Amino acid sequence: MTSYIPDGTVIPDMLASTEAFTAFCTARSAPIPGNAAGLLLAVTPLVLDATSDAWYEVDPVTGLATSPMVAGALADATCMQALAWAKLNIDPDTGGVLTAGIRTGKGIGSARVSYADTAEAAAARSAATTELVPAAIARLRQVNLIGAAAWSIG
Repeated sequence: MTSYIPDGTVIPDMLASTEAFTAFCTARSAPIPGNAAGLLLAVTPLVLDATSDAWYEVDPVTGLATSPMVAGALADATCMQALAWAKLNIDPDTGGVLTAGIRTGKGIGSARVSYADTAEAAAARSAATTELVPAAIARLRQVNLIGAAAWSIG
């Protein structure tokens, strides 16, 4: 399915196919999530938002990049974000609302162990629902789809 905006611009719903995501996970010896399509649908807008200032040619029918280098980077970043969501147990069906926290410790009888950095882990998990993970950002920077600094003309 593809979305259209009033001026006729085509917005792709997914920048990576479920087959590409399966290959991506397999290459990293990561389990393939059962909700792969849902993950890809949910993270694609994050990648599109991050690259909204980039200029590249797109297919007028699909809205996908025509350059294999650009299309590959967009697909890679999408797969990286989707895999991160899967590993962080972020469910796209919750609409971005985190429904479970990070375990801070555990105990057996009177013995208790607390985990360090749980606040940071919770913050990183929360950020991953609205921002790209560092690996996805780095991949997009490799092909200049996002930059590290602002620039101006004039």
